[in-house]
Amino acid sequence: MNKTCTVYHGTDERIVAMSEEDRKYFLWFCPFMAEHLRGYFPQDPTKMDFIKNRLESSSIPHLLINTVEKIQIHDLMKSGCKEYQYENFYVTGNFSTAKSYAYRSFAFGELGLITYRLLQAAMELGLTKYAHFPLREYCKKFLDFAEGEEKPIVYVLNNVDLDLIKMPNGSPIPHEIIESAPNLTYHGEIVFDKWESHPL
Repeated sequence: MNKTCTVYHGTDERIVAMSEEDRKYFLWFCPFMAEHLRGYFPQDPTKMDFIKNRLESSSIPHLLINTVEKIQIHDLMKSGCKEYQYENFYVTGNFSTAKSYAYRSFAFGELGLITYRLLQAAMELGLTKYAHFPLREYCKKFLDFAEGEEKPIVYVLNNVDLDLIKMPNGSPIPHEIIESAPNLTYHGEIVFDKWESHPL
């Protein structure tokens, strides 16, 4: 008999309700725009002394920390790091961890959050005036979503065959460490309407 487990998926309910057309657009737009915005910042994001003071004094909370973090994650994603490949469907073995992911999903999940944080910093610094196109207007659909009413939600996947849960690198996960693993990938059928849900 196969072992089963319970895992959790934290997201924003607006993502689940998206049309297939909008989902495809955001999946294209977010990495495209993040790559464009990445070019505005130093190759080594820890060496941003020339803009550090402006980001630290911004009215946007934690803008410097968020910008550096998302640049680093973007670069890891581009390098092929298995932990940051967002075409996968991510779950976690811990409800509290899923809640934290849900609250961070307001800009179209982790992929959108990279784009949003870099766009915030670029606009705060006035760097977008150097774009070859009207950047804010071009990003309007994305910004309307990211700055709209948040609807964080956690889905509970009960009695999932353990064979359907993998580590980000594709390796099997021992049942005994499920609850302590923050990032796992789910390889079964995605049926939001059949899963137990907890709006936050």
